[in-house]
Formats: sequence, C-alpha cells, structure tokens
Amino acid sequence: MTFFIHRFGSSVEVSAAHEGLTVQGPRELSKRENWPADALKAPGAWRSAIEIEQLLESGLAEEHEGAIRVPYANFEAIQSEMPVSLIGAWSQHSPFLLKIDRKSDLGRPDFQYRYTYLLAGKPVHVDRLGYYVQRGSGPEVFLLDFQMYSLVDAMDSFNALGPPEKTPHESWLTFAKVKGCAAEVGAALDSTLNRNDVIIPSTLGLDMREDEDGALTFLPKCAELADEDFHQVFERNAGAERLYSLDRPGLGRVRIVLNDDQHQVLQRMKRVRRVKGDLKERLKRDPVQAFDGIADHIDLPYGDRVIGVGEFPFAPTPRPTNTESTMARLWEKEAAQPANTIGDSERSLHAPGSEQQTGEPQNGHVDGSAEVPGADGVPCEEGTGASEPLRADDARLAGVVGKKYLLIETNEESVRNELVSGAKMASQFAQGLSFERPRALREDRSLRPHQEHGVRWLQTCSQIQGRTGVLLADDMGVGKTVQILTFLAWCIESGKFPGLSRSEPPFQPILIIAPLILVDTRTWEKEMEKFFANEGVIFWPVLSLHGEQLAKLRRDDTAGRETEVGRPILDLNRIQRHKVVITNYETIKGYQHSFAYLKDGVPLWSFIISDEAQEFKVPNTKISHAMKALKTQMHIACTGTPVENRLLDLWNICDALQPGLLSSAREFVAKFENSKAGPSQENSLLELKKTLLFQRPHAYLLRRTKSDVAELPAKSLVKLNCEMSDTEIEAHRSLLSRLRSDSRQSRFLAALHSFVQLYQHPSMLTDNAEDLSAGELVSQSSKLRVVIAKLHEIRGRREKVIIFARLRTMQAILAKVLQAEFQLPVRIINGETKLRGSLSLNKAGLKARNAILHDFQTMLGFNILILSPFVAGIGLTIVEANHVIHYGRWWNPAVESQATDRAYRIGQTKEVSVYLPILRDPSRRVAPSFDERLDLLMDNKQRLAEDFLRPLAPEDELRDELFQDLSAEAARQT
Repeated sequence: MTFFIHRFGSSVEVSAAHEGLTVQGPRELSKRENWPADALKAPGAWRSAIEIEQLLESGLAEEHEGAIRVPYANFEAIQSEMPVSLIGAWSQHSPFLLKIDRKSDLGRPDFQYRYTYLLAGKPVHVDRLGYYVQRGSGPEVFLLDFQMYSLVDAMDSFNALGPPEKTPHESWLTFAKVKGCAAEVGAALDSTLNRNDVIIPSTLGLDMREDEDGALTFLPKCAELADEDFHQVFERNAGAERLYSLDRPGLGRVRIVLNDDQHQVLQRMKRVRRVKGDLKERLKRDPVQAFDGIADHIDLPYGDRVIGVGEFPFAPTPRPTNTESTMARLWEKEAAQPANTIGDSERSLHAPGSEQQTGEPQNGHVDGSAEVPGADGVPCEEGTGASEPLRADDARLAGVVGKKYLLIETNEESVRNELVSGAKMASQFAQGLSFERPRALREDRSLRPHQEHGVRWLQTCSQIQGRTGVLLADDMGVGKTVQILTFLAWCIESGKFPGLSRSEPPFQPILIIAPLILVDTRTWEKEMEKFFANEGVIFWPVLSLHGEQLAKLRRDDTAGRETEVGRPILDLNRIQRHKVVITNYETIKGYQHSFAYLKDGVPLWSFIISDEAQEFKVPNTKISHAMKALKTQMHIACTGTPVENRLLDLWNICDALQPGLLSSAREFVAKFENSKAGPSQENSLLELKKTLLFQRPHAYLLRRTKSDVAELPAKSLVKLNCEMSDTEIEAHRSLLSRLRSDSRQSRFLAALHSFVQLYQHPSMLTDNAEDLSAGELVSQSSKLRVVIAKLHEIRGRREKVIIFARLRTMQAILAKVLQAEFQLPVRIINGETKLRGSLSLNKAGLKARNAILHDFQTMLGFNILILSPFVAGIGLTIVEANHVIHYGRWWNPAVESQATDRAYRIGQTKEVSVYLPILRDPSRRVAPSFDERLDLLMDNKQRLAEDFLRPLAPEDELRDELFQDLSAEAARQT
C-alpha cells in the first residue's frame, strides 16, 4: 500500500510507503542535474531537488531501489534541524483526535490497545503509513505530528507482538510511553488506563535503617519514588518482586517495574534484614560486599566531582547582562517557519527572568525516555533531540520514564576548599623542560619552532603536581593537532605513564573527543598516519567509538539507554584493549556513566583531549556536565576561540580542566565580566592572565596566532561595492516605512529579518525564488551580479572559491544561479545534524559529504563550493580554495574568521582573497545601507576583540544599535 502525495512534471512522484517518504523517477534523483527537465521546471521541484541533496549529505535520506527514501525514523530530526518542504508541502496537518480503549488487562498476554480516530467527535476510518494518514478511500493525505505518530506507533508496535512477547514488563514499559504521549496530544484514555501509572527506576540506591534495638536492614530507594513508598511495597512481601503495585489514595495505582539486574539487587537486600553483631558492623563499613557480582547495579564509583545520579538539573547561568542571541534567532527565523512541521516547536528551558537557554534540547519523545528500549538493544548516540522532556514532577504523575544523568558539583555558587588549594598547588612555578622529540615522529617530518614550544609546554605541565588540565588556544590553522599527538607519543615512549606505556592491554587509554564531523572524517587518525612512523603504529590499537561501534561494545547483560538505566552499559574491559579511543561529544553525553567510571578506583583514561572545546563552553548544559564528570590524569582542551560571547566561556572550559582555578562562576562574573570598559576592564584582563600564568613556562593557557608563528602567504580583504538598483532602494525605503508605522521593540526582530532577506536577495521577501529562472534571479539582485562578475575573474585564473551562506534559501538560489552561469554542479555542505539518522544513513551521509569535498579538492581548475559558516567552523581543511566569499554575513566576526580559516591555514600555498559583497546606494538616498551598517558594527567588534580574552560585545548591543540606527533613519524618512 502507498499513498500518492505529489507529482513533479510527468515522471517524478512523491508517495508515502511503509518505511518512509519516497521520491521516484525514471532515473536516480540524488543529483539535481539528473532530474527530467519537465520535472525540474515544476513548481517546488528545484527546492525539493536541493533538499534531497541536503538530506542525503546529512545522512537523513537514502537511495533505495532506484528511488530516494526518507525514513520516518528521521522525520523528527529533519523538522527540528532542517525543516524541508518535501515532507509537508502537499499534505495537510492531521485534524484527527484519538480515543484509546483496550482489550483485556495490562500485563496479560492477550492485552491489546484499541484506538479510534475521531473527527468532530465522530469515529472515522483512517489508514496509516508512518506519519501519513488517509481517510477511507479519499484522495487527501494528512500529516501526523511527532507526538501523535509516537503514540500510534507505540500502540501498533505492541499490538504486533505475539502473546509470549507481551510480558508484564514489556506491557508496562509500553504503557509508560503511551500514557505520556496521550497526555501530550489530548487523547482520551479509558478509565482503567487513565487510573494506572508506571515508574521504571533508572537506578537503585541503598538505604540502611537501624531499628531501635540496633538491628540493620537494607532498603531500596530510587529518585522516582518517595523513599517511604518504596520501602512500604518492598517490605510487603517476604521475597523480592519484579513488579510492585502501589495504591495512591486519590491518584490511582502506580506500577514499579524492575529489570533483571535490579531484581537481583532487591533479592540481596532481602537477605540483610535485622542483622546484628559483627556482620552488621562489616556491612555498615562496606555494604558493597553484600552485592558481590552485581554491585555495579546499585552504587557506581565515579570521580570525586560526581555527587549523584538523577534528572538533569536545569539551572540559570550567572549573567552580567541579558545577552540573548537576537541575531541568532534572526538568522534561524527562516528555519523556524517550515511549510508543515512535525510536533511542537522547541520549548524554552530558560530560567525565570532570563532568556538564556540553560540546557540542550532533550532527546526524542515527550515521555522523556527517548524510546522504549528495543529488542535489538542497539544503543543510539542520544541527547540531541528537539523535544523537551516533561519535568520530573510531571513525569512521575504521567508514569513516564525519567532520565538519569551524572550530577556534579557545578561550582556555580562556590567551590570546595580542596579544589581551590589544589589549583594553587598546581600553579606553583615549574621550570620549562627541554623539547624531547619522540622517536615515533617520522624522520622526514619536522615541527615548526612554535610547535616544538607547544610540545615542550605540554611536557612541562604534565609533570606539575596537581595539574589536571591545560588549554591549547592557538589560532586555527597553526597545527594544534600535531602538537598534541607529538606530546602523546612522548608520553607513550617515556614510560612516565605506566597505564599507557605497557606493551600489552589492558591500557589506560587516551580519550580524544571531537565534533562528529571530525570523527567521521578521521581527522585525528589521518594526522597520526601523516606524521608518525609506520602509519602511526605507536598509537595502535585505535578505536573510533561512535555509531555501530557502540552496539558492538555494549555489555551483553544490559538493555535500554544509559541515561535511562543509570549505569555503564559499555564493555570497559574491551575498551581498554585500545591505546586511543576517539569519540564525539554527543556520545560522551549519552554514555556518560561509562566514560566517567572509575575502574577499581582508578580513572579509565590516562589523558583526555577535547578538540574544539568551545563545544562545552556554556555552563549548565548536559554536554558541559558530562565533560566535567570525566576523570583523568590530565585533560588537554584545544580551541582557537576560548572566548566567543562572554568571558564565562573561558571559565566553563577551565572549570572542566582545573576546577577551582578561576573560583566559582558567580565570583568570576562579578570579578571579570562586570568590569566596565576602560582601565578597570584592562586591569581585570591583566589579573585574569596572571591567574592563568599567561606566557610563563607552566601556563594554564598557551596562545599563538598565525601572524605570530605561521609562514603563510598573504591574505587580503576585499569589500565588493554592490550598487543598489532603484527597486532595491525602494524596497529598503518601504521596509523603513513599515518600521516607522510600528517601531515597537517587539516588532524589531521581524523587521530586521526582512532587511536581512532583502539584502540577501529581494525574492526572499516574497518567497517566490522557486518560481524564478536563474536569469530572473540574477536580474533582481545587484549583489548577485557583482559576485558573479568576481567569480568570472576567478575562473579566468583557474582557481577555486568557497562561498559561505547561512540561509538555506540563499544557498539554493546560489546553487541554481551559479550552476546555470558556469555550467558546473555547485554543491552545498551544511554538515551533520544534531539528530542523526540510522547508522547506515549516517555512513551514506558521510560518504556523500566526503565525495563532495573530494570532487572539489581534486577537480582541476575553477570550482565553487557552498558551505554553511557553522560547519566550516569545526576542523575542515580546504586549502585547495584560495578565494572566500561571505555572502550574507553572520553577525559574529569570530564565526566569519573561523570560516575563512578553512582556506587560510597551514598548507595553503597561494595568496588568499576574502570578499565581502556590500550593497550600497550610490545616490545616498539610503545612507548608510543595511550592509554598510552591519559591516561597520562588525569592524568595530573585531577591533575590540583583538585580545583573544576580550569577548565580543553581547549580541543585544548589536541588536540595539541596528534598531536605533534604522529607527532613526525611518523617522527621518519623508
């Protein structure tokens, strides 16, 4: 069965099938140039063709039996990360409600969910294929939102199980999800289902009760239940049960479902009842001995910063001023208004009175559980979904599954005295060591002087008592990776780190954490192979731990996700067979119990390397907490931008490296961020550098720029003068008139977005770019014409160019126009999404991305590549291009610089030209233009941020300046 949804031209058809949305044509459709001409000219076709390429590149779609298939499992990721018209443009949002009944009783093998779709309160017959439903034999196809899809899919999946599979445990697991989703969509449950709730403890704790006569009894506890309630049901029976029922007066009945390991723990607890004498004293001193063989299922050892396990504690971040990213919301506005969305928009997790988001979006489903663990037990890299889970209290009332994260000392308000004194000890002067070149470094590879200095610095810091971390903050493109690898090779050879230097496993491995795109592209492995003898054998065996490797290294005795079960689920013994483990930040977050585990009281890792450490710069996020829970001998963070928006970025990174060095967050903000511009601020920065031991042999932070150390060719900045047409000038003045008629601050974001659209391309104001030919698009945009002229010059020199464009609509316009103008396929890379598809699709997306880069890098002569400035900011090297165009500039000069540095870095042999196309009115009727205003503000911000410890001005300052300037111009306009 399929549902026909849409047809482009005569031969390209969009339909819903059992596994996903399918786009089928007479030949493969993965590249837009392969589409039939009549299909590509159809309304909406060009946009869909571009979207298909982007979905394939992101690993969210696949080629299947000659067609393009977008699996339903990826719909939520697509709509939260990169909303596309393909999914919902030709179907209406579902108007149906649900009424849920049942056959038999929960827990019985013949139990089934019986549900009915309702329209205007009346039952209707509906057929479903994934997210799409069709009423009877009618032609119209409707689109379910994510919550409704999750609900019906959970019920259908359970109903499809055979009686032996419908165990009480599975029944109540599914019901937890069903009830949570039903509450979200307003589905009506029958009275019995409505009265029942489920609690599935993510982890068990131990209570020890001493009675009046001194007898000792062990009792269980869990975060989801009041201790007295759990104690009551536990002591009700002589034996330990797998399923407990608790009647709550006025609230109905709740079931407590335990897995096999938890059941064994409770059985052991039953043995410790009213114990006295020597046995009592031994158990009080060491209660773990009662749980020999299963102790890891009750109380797990972690580093001294971990204080417990529980729901993630969203908390406000200390702020000097309100610095909500208005410009970020501005640029995201395009993506926030898809043709048809799956589920609700992301709900804010802001602290009261603050616009700062303090936790990342939560994973997956509205029941807070991400998904009911499947029979295959394959883990996912979790924690990156778009839906906010229910709060803890709501979760308990709804009977849903909670998450269990490692809870840490946040150091927000205060810091333990031991940490402060430890940081002082680690700051004592240490004489710098002489550079020791590791034998494993290839003889034909020599380090530059600044790189030798960096290795010597790392060698020195590694020998300082109490030093637990350092920050290598070299500018991008000067070789941070090879410095760290050379140091690690020295560590292995020196014998100073026995757990790393031994010849046979188990090792105490090196853990390298990097953004997923760097893991996918084997950035670290390639540097090992390039600079070290025998393809980097000194680092072997190397494990790339993400994706399908997580499934392979999962312990056989575990089920469910780690942040649901609340304990390690990876086989740590097998991990320790490797000398180097490379993973990404999302895996650290999703498997934080495994990565933070202390094995026999010893940290699992000899060294931790966090690449692009700005990934955890924000306090009170799950990634930040997971990073701070890790324990190691030494943590080396590396980032070229340790301070982006505020100095607290640096505090948070350092708090993961050497907690106590920069005091608490609140003290740090008061001391350094609240300083006013001028001498007071300069003195604060000098004091901060002094605390960091800046430019001393034993510094906590090392910073060198390309201009300081690298032998690079010249780089020139060219501002392209783009003279506005009369039409563009009138459009600008029209926007000013609208602003003058309604200059409320609340309307500013919408007005600003309109100016951004106009100055990108006028057709974006009317959303009709799809209907225009390449020639019409060129004729409407002065900026585009100037850029094309510059590209013709570059083609004449047979050189390559990267164009950075943030808005996907503008990316599509550029691809359409430039492909027609230069008769070559112009590809787009936006990089991996936060929510990933299946393992096979992730591989396909990586393959597509690498193929685009390979073709661009190896093709002789002129070529064009369009990149998002954000994917460009994390480790890509594209020195084959020596021309960079920033088309539609991002507000942040640091992001712009990072993007440019993809081409301007070590390995570049040609002079690099950076172009900034700026629209201006030669008649000065519009003076200055929006582009000119933004350029001036960007220049000012860049000059102020020349000191890398000086944060860029808060985004609200830029917003307010633009608002004031445009409002003043609007008031002057007659």
